[in-house]
Amino acid sequence: MAGAVLFQYIPGSTGVILGSLPCAGATAVTWLVRPREVRLPAQWRLASLWLALLASSPLLVAVAAPANTRLMVVFLISMWAMGMVLYGIGTQDVPLALVGSATVMLAAAARLAAPGGALLIVGIGGGLAMALLGSWRMRWRS
Repeated sequence: MAGAVLFQYIPGSTGVILGSLPCAGATAVTWLVRPREVRLPAQWRLASLWLALLASSPLLVAVAAPANTRLMVVFLISMWAMGMVLYGIGTQDVPLALVGSATVMLAAAARLAAPGGALLIVGIGGGLAMALLGSWRMRWRS
């Protein structure tokens, strides 16, 4: 959520860099607290599929050629949310698949209804959904 706000309101490369830092931090925390089941060898194939989706993102952005950088980020969020849906289906993680689906639908609705604010809407909405899911899952950890 913080990355979306920074990227939306700070122009140029400074906004890109500052907006990327919270995203990198969230990625690191997610990797460190991932459940044991995700670390099992059977899950590595699904993790490899996820990595392939993320690695191909720049190529898909080049194909889609969004009108501006903010729309490009909304496109990437949508694509990664779709990856969450597929990963959730593959691992039978229904809550993750539902959060991914809701994020994709929110991105489509925001892009149509408020193109100028789509990044902020999707960043906060999708980020809040992921934060709530993460908090709900962490309630069992001591």
